[in-house]
Amino acid sequence: AMSVFAKFKPGLGHDGRGLYGTLTDASMLRMLGGLGPLTGTTHVDIGAADGKVMLGALALGADRSLGIELAGPALGEKFSAMRAKLSTSLDRDLNATLLCETDVADLGPSLDDWLRDAFDAFDTDGDVKVTAVWHGFTVESKECVLEALARSSTVSTFCLVGPKRKDYGKADDVFAFFSRIGVPLALVGDDKATLAGGEQYRILTFRIPRPGASSSGFDVIIVVSLWRDHRQPCFAEAGDGVRRALAVQSDERREETIRSTTKKARAEEDDVAFDRRQVEGDAAERVASSERRRRP
Repeated sequence: AMSVFAKFKPGLGHDGRGLYGTLTDASMLRMLGGLGPLTGTTHVDIGAADGKVMLGALALGADRSLGIELAGPALGEKFSAMRAKLSTSLDRDLNATLLCETDVADLGPSLDDWLRDAFDAFDTDGDVKVTAVWHGFTVESKECVLEALARSSTVSTFCLVGPKRKDYGKADDVFAFFSRIGVPLALVGDDKATLAGGEQYRILTFRIPRPGASSSGFDVIIVVSLWRDHRQPCFAEAGDGVRRALAVQSDERREETIRSTTKKARAEEDDVAFDRRQVEGDAAERVASSERRRRP
């Protein structure tokens, strides 16, 4: 899929790996891998640009891929040509549509509404997995996406990619948003991402528990509960199914989860401390260099 992508004129901002705001191939693979198996699912990419992530999802087995993009129709035309080329390479039909000139703020309250309104004859039966790279999103647009995900009845898993220090760049910010709506949420992945321009982002992968989910799904909810047990649970209204799942977890499992999440939190604190020391070191070096130049 990426060989096909590389053969087409990339457009403004290309540095050999994609448009500004595009994930590198390795980062895109990590993001899509975090969604779990794509076979038999519908993939939705919000802020799809020229459809690079959509091509990747199709190549990994998604039944169909639907993209929403604010920019003009030229990107849609490019994607259609790339999809046709990839279809020939894979020797199978590819069900994919990139809808351009579409502002998420103008769409309905849930992602299911978006897809029914924006794509002809969309059937929301089945599993929907969503990706969104926050590059260029306003806060309003981010909140529209989060609310649409929270109110969907079909989205099982979604990935958000953005800078950690910006709005909704941290898992806690997303948990708080879902908590206000009263929807349970589980963090199942936190990884690094690199954009084509070299920017360093985070890949946050979440799962929305659904009625009738397997016990393995409840295990993930337990992890989030214990990670956030010092705060108001973000899934307080999840119902008896979650409470029953919580009740059967062993003390050993709880302790293991606490150790794991504590280790992760300390690692994040170390990353922040390292960044701070690096900035302070750079500043000190600039001051020293300036003083050396002033000496006779």
